[in-house]
Amino acid sequence: MKNWVLAAIVISLVKSNTIKGDGDIKSCLKLDRSETCHYTNPFPYRYYGSRTSYHIATENQTESDLDVGECKPGMFYLLSRHATRYPDKETIEEMIKSLPPLKEKIINNYLAGKAKMCHEDIENLKKWNLKMKPEDEKILSATGQVEAESLGRRFKEKFSWIFERQIFSEKFIIEHTTKQN
Repeated sequence: MKNWVLAAIVISLVKSNTIKGDGDIKSCLKLDRSETCHYTNPFPYRYYGSRTSYHIATENQTESDLDVGECKPGMFYLLSRHATRYPDKETIEEMIKSLPPLKEKIINNYLAGKAKMCHEDIENLKKWNLKMKPEDEKILSATGQVEAESLGRRFKEKFSWIFERQIFSEKFIIEHTTKQN
């Protein structure tokens, strides 16, 4: 299994409520073996470098983040990496093989008193099943579709003067890889 998959699993099982120096309770992880409870935590999953969700990465941006003073851009270029996709076939197969036993170990350790989690999280974990299939490899996830649409809406809002005039398709060049059309 790729290390990031295991890291994401472990991180997702830890409650993020340690306060950083700037007081942001949403960003850090508490790793002191105290009881965790994602069920009651409105911000359980936050920043994961290149795996951070678009919504999380942009939630605190304001108009001043795009302040260009007296200038008014007339166009912009966007070279963008894909939105959230499913992993490659080998990683999905490894997740299918590894995650159900990990789920059972967590539940069994909780029942044996070796893990401190809230009852609601254990109940949610009992109901959880991996929905990815190897044939889903590299395709855009539902979250990725929402992220891509949000990015388009955000640019339209931030640069409305570019989009308020009539738009002709020949003025736009949109290219993509062959991973998914």
